[in-house]
Amino acid sequence: MLQLQNVSVSYGSIDAIVNIDIEVPKGKIVALIGSNGAGKSTVLKSISGISSIKQGTIRYEEMNISSLSIEKRAQMGIGHVLEGRRVFRNLSIEDNLRLAIHFRKKMSRKMQDQLIQETYEKFELLGQRKKEKAGGLSGGQLQLLIFAIASICKPKILLLDEPSLGLSPLMVKQVYEIVKSFNKEGMTILLAEQMATFALEVADYAYVLDKGSVVKFGETEYLRRDYGKEGLAKAYLGK
Repeated sequence: MLQLQNVSVSYGSIDAIVNIDIEVPKGKIVALIGSNGAGKSTVLKSISGISSIKQGTIRYEEMNISSLSIEKRAQMGIGHVLEGRRVFRNLSIEDNLRLAIHFRKKMSRKMQDQLIQETYEKFELLGQRKKEKAGGLSGGQLQLLIFAIASICKPKILLLDEPSLGLSPLMVKQVYEIVKSFNKEGMTILLAEQMATFALEVADYAYVLDKGSVVKFGETEYLRRDYGKEGLAKAYLGK
């Protein structure tokens, strides 16, 4: 579904990622793991078009999208949840959800209302607080709102950047249950995560990044064994 071939990205004189090769099969969860600064976020930004690539090719559904705009990539079904839980904090929860609907095909008001109601059934807490401003939500509740927006937009592939950052262990578990539910519904997911234990539990395949390069990759069952021996954790994740 998605392939990065020999992709490099630089910020001025700094090489953020160098000669990256990554493949994300349709219907799978693929994790990018590594310490802070390893290049995980840059990989996601290069796919969504936020960061321009210096060299290489990005192919999505067999089409070269390397030079396409952010808007065009989004229209093709590439969704990107940036680190930092960015929503319209001065708007209500429901207004944030209704804005998300505009990224989909035109809907009648009745269809919009039905979609909003279905979203509240999935995310009951948001339904209970729908008139409150998003800025009043906790970090975990904001993450739920982000996922609710993703559920409404229904991208073909969802790029997730550090969804567990700053959350309690209980909330992290809930976040990953939602990730798995999205995948069961047919969504392909590319996940960038420092918390390797969680990422390796949920993903089918994983790539380990270190200083902008892929240093290890494979099925997560294999990488979990390596992580359990502490070799992976000590060598690349700063554990």
